[in-house]
Amino acid sequence: MELNNTAYVILGALHERPRSGYDIKAFADGSTRHFWAVSYGQLYPELKRLLDAGLIEAEDQPTGSRHRTLYRLTRAGEEALADWVSDAGIRPIELRDEGELIAVEVAAPAGAEAALPEF
Repeated sequence: MELNNTAYVILGALHERPRSGYDIKAFADGSTRHFWAVSYGQLYPELKRLLDAGLIEAEDQPTGSRHRTLYRLTRAGEEALADWVSDAGIRPIELRDEGELIAVEVAAPAGAEAALPEF
């Protein structure tokens, strides 16, 4: 199974300790959000893929009437994360830089600003 960056964020969060989906999202928001944001729309489908692949396991831990699932790494998940961390191969880089976006807009051809919405 080929893993994407969201999968590695999840594996990294679970490497520290078991977490709920909500806790994984909070971890990502506090650590990787500035260069790799994770939405709930990405998180839960990716958790399912990782579960199906045997890289994580889930345990229901309801709190009162609320459903809560706690996720933890399996041995295979630990190995996948370790392999990724130790891989010295070239990885594509995606940068999101507001300064560069502004520079592109400033350097845009004359009249291009008319096509942009006003804020």
